[in-house]
Amino acid sequence: MKKKIKLVDFLEFVNFRDCTGNDDCDTKIIRIEYPDKDTHDNYSKDRYFEYGVYNFGVDNRKRFIQTINPYILNCYVSDIRVNDDNILTIYVTTEDWIDDENLDCEDYELEGYEDSKSIDRLDNKIQKIYICSPLRGNIEDNINKAKEYCKFVVAKMKAMPVCPHIYFTQFLDDNNELEREIGMDFGLRLLSECDRVIVFDNNGISEGMKKEIELANSINIPVGYWSSGVYDLL
Repeated sequence: MKKKIKLVDFLEFVNFRDCTGNDDCDTKIIRIEYPDKDTHDNYSKDRYFEYGVYNFGVDNRKRFIQTINPYILNCYVSDIRVNDDNILTIYVTTEDWIDDENLDCEDYELEGYEDSKSIDRLDNKIQKIYICSPLRGNIEDNINKAKEYCKFVVAKMKAMPVCPHIYFTQFLDDNNELEREIGMDFGLRLLSECDRVIVFDNNGISEGMKKEIELANSINIPVGYWSSGVYDLL
């Protein structure tokens, strides 16, 4: 089995313009065919859209996120073919693993894709992103999840994550009410110095998270929600 590539990654890193001189197909127009949310590969002739490859500029990923539904961008490329109208067609699915070798991307330039998944050198002007996620409950598991969120912020957003869960639990006991209150107060003070808050709400919003969101809104710090599907694509 091998992992499929997400559509948002494929669109960013495939150099379609290298193929525009090909007489066999027209890559100035790209068609995306996608299944409905209840099926993995049930395609319909009415369920597709097309875009002109030259419509996108240098910052492709940002433009994709602004114009294409996050559900579709989060799907995985399952097949690529030229249809009867000589239009390059990309089929996507919600299944992220493939059992055979029927997905052949070797002819498409993906240079930079693997590099993008590593932590690149950060810019001098770096944003501070506050990680808003739950801690209580399975504390060890929630701290591990917070670490993954931090990795995401560094690798994908090229920003500095601010995550009290990781810092203060080293010396404060969240099961001790006094120490928990101290930790929350410290966290809110850190939040007030950040440029943005990302709420990782895939497992709901805890009472502590609500306080963080309320503070951010009260001092006009932008708040984004993971459930919107946008941050998962950055």
